[in-house]
Amino acid sequence: MHLFLIGFRATGKSTVARRLSELLQRPFIDLDREICLSSGLSIAEIFKASGEAQFRELEAQQLRLVCNGPPSVIALGGGIVLLEQNRTCLQRYGRVAWLSASPVEIEARMHNDPDHFSNRPALTELSATDEVATILNERMPLYAACADYTIATDKLTVEQVAEKIAKWWQRVDTNNQPT
Repeated sequence: MHLFLIGFRATGKSTVARRLSELLQRPFIDLDREICLSSGLSIAEIFKASGEAQFRELEAQQLRLVCNGPPSVIALGGGIVLLEQNRTCLQRYGRVAWLSASPVEIEARMHNDPDHFSNRPALTELSATDEVATILNERMPLYAACADYTIATDKLTVEQVAEKIAKWWQRVDTNNQPT
């Protein structure tokens, strides 16, 4: 069974997943990185060249590939929940931890990451503040529907988030049921 991390961009999915893989002694996979490696393009380049719909198809294909691999800790892109086939895949192949953060915190993290805006395409024509609020509001019901466990990351360190998820996961893994 895989441990999937979902949530909006800049909620810490990749960083926390990397630490979780160490704590749980499981392979770490960053799905966005796998998409970039398989396509030879950055996410921003895929969006620019082919559009969001093509990116979402590449994302779904890559998700299916990693789901058939060994049990891993998998950081997923913020939009993975948009396609029903992806939501079904998450439920079938593992358990899902949703990393949430407030719009203010997300925007602050985005601005504190020097590579964020060059590596991640804008999803709307809105300002960064309005885009975060709008897209987050649209996706929250999908994240909630997928999540077996939810953790607000605003005031926690990466280590604290990873430890809380690891404790939950150990109960899930032992019982094979979310608690």
